[in-house]
Amino acid sequence: MKAVLALAALTLPLLAAAHKEAHTTEEIEVQRALQAAAYHPMTLADVDQCAPAVAQFTAERKRAWAQKVLGGRPSLAGYEDLFDPETYGDLERGSGQKLLSCVEEREADIRNNSCVLAPEVTQGPYYHNEGHLIRQNIAEFQFGLLTLLDIGVIDVETCQPLPNVLVDIWHANATGDYAGHPFPRPDLVDELPATEGPRRGLRTAYPRTLPDETWLRGAWPTNARGVAQFSTIFPGYYTGRALHVHTKVFTEWAPLPDGAFKAGRLAHTGQFFFDDDVTETVNKMWPYSTNPIRDTFGRVRNWDDGLNIFNASRGPEGAYDPVFRLEKLGAIIDQGLAAFITMDFNISPGTLQLNFNLFSKRLAQAPSIDSTSRFSSAMMMMSNLPDVPTSPVQQILNTNVAPSSTQIAQIHQTIQRVDALKAQLDAQRSERASATAASDQRREELVQFAQAHARLLAPERRLPLEIIARIFLHCAQDAKSLAGAARARAALCAVCRTWRDVAVATQALWTFFALVPRASFHRDIADMSETWLARAGALPISVEVRNRAGVQLAPGLQHLLAVHATNLESVALTVRPAELEVPGEGWSLAFCHLPALQKLDVEFLISKDLGWANDMFADAPQLHSVRLVKVKVYDMRLPWAQLTELRSWGLSLHDQLSMLAACSRLLEFDGWMCPGDTSAHHVVCSPELHTLRLSVDGTTTPILDHLLLPSLRDLRISCLAGWRYDLGIRLVPCVRRSACLLRTLELSFAHDYMSEGSLIECLQLVPTLTGLALHFESSACCFTDNSLARLTHGGAQPCLLPDLEDIDIDLGRTPCTGAALLGMVRSRCTARVEDSSLPDVARLRTLRLHASMSQLGDASASQLRAIAGACQLQLTVRMFMPTGGVRIR
Repeated sequence: MKAVLALAALTLPLLAAAHKEAHTTEEIEVQRALQAAAYHPMTLADVDQCAPAVAQFTAERKRAWAQKVLGGRPSLAGYEDLFDPETYGDLERGSGQKLLSCVEEREADIRNNSCVLAPEVTQGPYYHNEGHLIRQNIAEFQFGLLTLLDIGVIDVETCQPLPNVLVDIWHANATGDYAGHPFPRPDLVDELPATEGPRRGLRTAYPRTLPDETWLRGAWPTNARGVAQFSTIFPGYYTGRALHVHTKVFTEWAPLPDGAFKAGRLAHTGQFFFDDDVTETVNKMWPYSTNPIRDTFGRVRNWDDGLNIFNASRGPEGAYDPVFRLEKLGAIIDQGLAAFITMDFNISPGTLQLNFNLFSKRLAQAPSIDSTSRFSSAMMMMSNLPDVPTSPVQQILNTNVAPSSTQIAQIHQTIQRVDALKAQLDAQRSERASATAASDQRREELVQFAQAHARLLAPERRLPLEIIARIFLHCAQDAKSLAGAARARAALCAVCRTWRDVAVATQALWTFFALVPRASFHRDIADMSETWLARAGALPISVEVRNRAGVQLAPGLQHLLAVHATNLESVALTVRPAELEVPGEGWSLAFCHLPALQKLDVEFLISKDLGWANDMFADAPQLHSVRLVKVKVYDMRLPWAQLTELRSWGLSLHDQLSMLAACSRLLEFDGWMCPGDTSAHHVVCSPELHTLRLSVDGTTTPILDHLLLPSLRDLRISCLAGWRYDLGIRLVPCVRRSACLLRTLELSFAHDYMSEGSLIECLQLVPTLTGLALHFESSACCFTDNSLARLTHGGAQPCLLPDLEDIDIDLGRTPCTGAALLGMVRSRCTARVEDSSLPDVARLRTLRLHASMSQLGDASASQLRAIAGACQLQLTVRMFMPTGGVRIR
């Protein structure tokens, strides 16, 4: 015996690593020695000790199956999908039917149903180390006889069932093929079975060529009663081998996200067999009758199994029977079989429990990634669920029959047992709740972890730094003010270190500086400003100081602006003059040379004569645009003669005319003025002025009496609320005097107005107009249907404005009608096409109307839209209703 064991020890690594079938005589003898050595530690005395427990174990399992079948059908996963609903259609519920009859077990029968399995038995060539799914229904789409496998696992030392042991099985289909192994090697297609020697009847194993096939392969953990159940089909046979089912048993394992499992400690590798007589009967059924070797090599009986595996599985003394105990599910075998077998292990329950607890701990720590892993975890929990106990009063359950005294006692015992099971489930639920909370926390950590890594994949991280710098400049320049640009710049620097480095290195980003002091602002503004302006280098700088809160400016700020005076391109000051004074010094900027200054915006909140301010911006040879608000300019020296753009607000008529007289090269003027004495001024000529925008009232319209503008092209006058004064009295002489080729005229009236005659006379003086805008806010207005008729092409009177292309008219306060408007629009868009004999006029391109519903109803609006669509007219109509609502079309 020792020699055999030594030989086994020498050859075991080779067999265990390769898991190959025995080929030579020496390999077969070694395999038998291994099996014998593995079986011998389990003596017959050990088996006899467990005989009563095995008998009770097997009987309970059979009774449970019988009750399930009598109740309808077994509640096994996939049962409904596997077999036709009419399988039990011919069964009659009642006496005379023998379904899973449970006879009292004898000791000999127990021993035949006890398979003491060795830990090292050949697994055969068709095992897949990966991809066996954790599932009970392994048949998939294979045809065959319904077979329900009931595999029990018992610890031979304690005679108690072993829970949470993973039973892995695989077998051939009805015609003898294994999943993934459909064909022989190309060079062995015509190979015949060996006729002699140790491999008599065997052929070379088929290679695995279809790795995705998984049918008739699967694993399932034993439940709390130590049972693993599968739904499958009765296996078929192939050359050289008796009908069999392969099995592996793992005491340590873990589910994988794809639904398979990771194998740990292997407790057993073996094979189960079937009774030869039953096999002979099944093989006469379809599709077993279509086995391709049926009429050539035929089926091998158990006693003639290749490599003598069946006899070796029985052990050296033949006391261990690896044959399923079969019971018919119905009255005939065609209705299916239930196959029972019990495996006994000589394993310490403490060790098994420790291993399972270790696995449970790992499972609890593992995050739930997807539905497959959750499904695997759910199956693990299902394997721990206790079975519903068998009722001792099944025959009177759900009836009106009163139980006997004996049955009452049995019912009380059953209820107590159920209460204990409920307490067990409650404890499991509490554990799962704790595990769920931990899982949720871990999931949140994983989400944050994944998001942190996903941010690394953001496309902006891959942008070249020079592109990021251009984007920064675009963001800052898009701001509506320098203060907004400064806030955008600060936000960009606060994102990350890389962005801050790019921003600091981009000099153009720091060429604009806005300072808006507040009473609660205590930071050293001068130091911060010096840091920002230093980053601009030698580039031109735009500075904005808006001090509306009355906070005293930091003295260092004045010195800072003086230091950067040569780079100042644009300066905007909104301050109180006193805040610019430095006691005993005045403002140092007043004596600076400003060679780059082009734009100046000054607003003094309190007018005050300051001698030092007179020459503040006198030395600025590039200055061309000035905006002055509430500034007394009669003593202020600026390079007026070089200015091309001037905006002044809050100055008197005298100051406005003085500036216009001094600005000989002025191109644009925008002014809102206060009343003043104009007697000192006669006519002021601005020979190059082409754009004039004035905001006047009845007291300031006299400025029009002093203007001569021969180059004027764009005139916009807004009459503010105040006096009711006819603007035409002063506007018409001004236009006649200028004799200009005006292109755009915009008149807006509040309470002042202009008579219709004055408007028509004014329009007659400027036939070159291409754009006309009239806005009325009072009921007294100068625009009627007659005015529209003078704009109509081909009317009774000549058209006043033949070049007119853009019209913006507020008809809401006018007596104009929709018919007159439609006539004018139609004539300007279509008449030149319909009647070529008329003088040519420009086609109307843009029409913006503000009208009431009474003037322009839905019908007129529809006609306008039709004309616009046909003539490519850009039309905007704002209609207000009597309730004050506005509808835009």
